Amino acid sequence: MSVSRSAGVLALCATALTVPGPQALRAQNATLDGFVLASSNGRRLEGVLVVIENGPRAKTGREGRYRLEDVPPGVHRVAFVAPGCQTTFATVEAWPGETRSMAFEIAYDPAVAEMLARRRRSSGKVVTAQEIEAMRAPTLLDVLTRVAPGMVRTPGNQPGRDPWVRSRSPVAVQEVAPAVILDGVVLGETGLTYLQDLNPSDVAWMEVLGGASGGWDVGTGGSGGLIRIQTKRGRRLDAPFLEPERCEIRWGPSR
Repeated sequence: MSVSRSAGVLALCATALTVPGPQALRAQNATLDGFVLASSNGRRLEGVLVVIENGPRAKTGREGRYRLEDVPPGVHRVAFVAPGCQTTFATVEAWPGETRSMAFEIAYDPAVAEMLARRRRSSGKVVTAQEIEAMRAPTLLDVLTRVAPGMVRTPGNQPGRDPWVRSRSPVAVQEVAPAVILDGVVLGETGLTYLQDLNPSDVAWMEVLGGASGGWDVGTGGSGGLIRIQTKRGRRLDAPFLEPERCEIRWGPSR
């Protein structure tokens, strides 16, 4: 009996000694490469973020090519995030040590990408929920103060007075209030009160455009600028003008 137990321990020790180290395990990981193209016209897409869930990520370069290294063996979900947070999901299987070439067709609307380009050229600023949370600001008005300092002022610079929001309009000699859009609804003058009453943690993203750089989207009433707020309760959470790296990927439950 004692011989049998000793043999078992020796066998276990021998097995333990043959367990591959981190470098050997890494060498067994797979590599995925290929290209990403639009399903509408077959055009290869540059600037698409390719993300393995809980794994590596890469961005497509010229001719839509990507390369993902150190992909653990197994079945993985993959997200393809195009400009404007246009996200397509797929499932791939990686085998130990293999290099696998795969092409993916994704849903892609060039009009959304053009919107992104216009936003990039404008003077607008976008702040996401994660960035708002990092600010630890007590009110959304405090967030606006940090994102666009020139928009928030105290009347007469008197302490204790309620702050107000104004932006210079090119069609008026006085400063006028920027338009406020909350969950796609254009609000009137009372819209500014939401900046003080809305909890920052309820905001999915906020866009601020000073002057007439984006306010014309809502007519001449927005000539003083635009504050666009999307709450987490709204139907549309994606900011259509974010770079892929700043988009939130909602994987959903695993099947």
